[in-house]
Amino acid sequence: MMSNKKRYFVILGVLVLFFFFLGFAFALEEEVLLKEPPVAADITGEIEEAPPASSETGEGTIEEPEVEEAPPLIKDDKIFELGTFGALLPELIEKEKEGSFHYAELLGYKAVRIGDLSVCNQTKYKSACEEIAKSFLFIRRIAKNECGLIKESSFKDICRRLNKGSCGGLSGWKKDMCAGLLNGDLSLITKSVLSSGYKRALKRPKDDPDEFDAWEILACFSGFISGQETCEVIIQGMSEIEIPERFLCDIMFSKEDADKILDKFAADFTYFNHARMSQDKRSCNFINNKYLKYTCINSDKTLLHERLGSQ
Repeated sequence: MMSNKKRYFVILGVLVLFFFFLGFAFALEEEVLLKEPPVAADITGEIEEAPPASSETGEGTIEEPEVEEAPPLIKDDKIFELGTFGALLPELIEKEKEGSFHYAELLGYKAVRIGDLSVCNQTKYKSACEEIAKSFLFIRRIAKNECGLIKESSFKDICRRLNKGSCGGLSGWKKDMCAGLLNGDLSLITKSVLSSGYKRALKRPKDDPDEFDAWEILACFSGFISGQETCEVIIQGMSEIEIPERFLCDIMFSKEDADKILDKFAADFTYFNHARMSQDKRSCNFINNKYLKYTCINSDKTLLHERLGSQ
């Protein structure tokens, strides 16, 4: 049998081992708790994950990179902030007035409206402006019975006959032009415009003008007689309407001041050209004219470069 002394040492050894393993278990549990995120129990007894660290301290969060927002578009008259373009906008509009071929064409319509060719001195494309103006100045003179101001004898004859209400005594292209204007007959005007005699009278090349000039002539004449709406009805009948004839009626016959109208177009062309050059269509939204805005927004890259732009 085991003596009392031996039994004492056995019991002591068992106790030492028990407390050793108990301490090791506590140490292991504490290490696990330190590694796991804290949890909290709600009043229902369900276990929920603890909320993330406060954003004020920034502890436990991952900082996301800052994304620079596009500059806002703020329309104030014709100025908006779009980087360097916004800052240079007034200067660019003035350059558009001086150096845009399309603006020069529209300026020619103003020359017809006020009956003054000197308007074309405002653009470097003076010849383009004057070509437009000369094509329609005689129509203005005829419509307003200003026959004495017409230098070309053929157009002066047409003016005098038409304002007497009869085209008698005229022949050839002159008779066709007179009767076409008097009766609103587009076919007669077209026949006159395509004749060699008409081209010689205007000192134009044989292949210019074409049949579309007849539409513009009738629209211009009707506008001086009956107003802008009549002009626009005729222009809308054209199968192809391009710049500048799309804006003929507005510039010639609108009740708004011609310079204000042209200022709007200069700004519109500037916005359009910015979209064309930068391929940034945000500037399209600031175009005043509906046709130009639609074209700017809906055209693809190729069309943006082809449909408009300074020459």
